[in-house]
Amino acid sequence: MWATGVVRMLVGRGVDVRVVESVAADRAGMADELRVAVGDASVTGVVSLLAVGEGEGAGAGAVDGEAGLLRTAALVQALGDAGVGAAPLWVATRGAVSVGRSDGVV
Repeated sequence: MWATGVVRMLVGRGVDVRVVESVAADRAGMADELRVAVGDASVTGVVSLLAVGEGEGAGAGAVDGEAGLLRTAALVQALGDAGVGAAPLWVATRGAVSVGRSDGVV
């Protein structure tokens, strides 16, 4: 699972990680999940894998593009609702395309 690798990498670099395995599909539900996970902690960044899907390797468990986009939009709103909207948000995707020469593939 992608999340396991991301968490392992961040923890290995000394980051305090809170994993939220969101089951909510709406803004209000996601905000509730975030409030519970965050508690009184200070959030310095958010990494979202909502658009990546489950499984390993190219094409495995890919999320429908529209579904990933809608859940990510709901997450952006939920972060604000939960009071962590000032933290940077990094959104991982799969199968994205470059917008030009200056936009390198990672």
